[in-house]
Amino acid sequence: MVPKSRMRVWATRIMVAGPVIAFAPVVLWLVFSIGCYNAFDESTCGGAVYLWYLISAIPLGILVSFVGLVFWIVARVRKPKA
Repeated sequence: MVPKSRMRVWATRIMVAGPVIAFAPVVLWLVFSIGCYNAFDESTCGGAVYLWYLISAIPLGILVSFVGLVFWIVARVRKPKA
């Protein structure tokens, strides 16, 4: 088995971080809306504000995943140093 290059390992970590960044507001919303009367109403539940963060978090997560994918492809194509 060929050992992975460091760039491929970091690229994989970046690709995994993308969905984590994208869906972190959903997790925060679920945690902070426990016990609210209406989990989607911002006036009665402060956790509903986290859903607004999805507007910026999803594109940022997609961008981070795309950058990780590009790094991974570059590391795959590049020949290892002898």
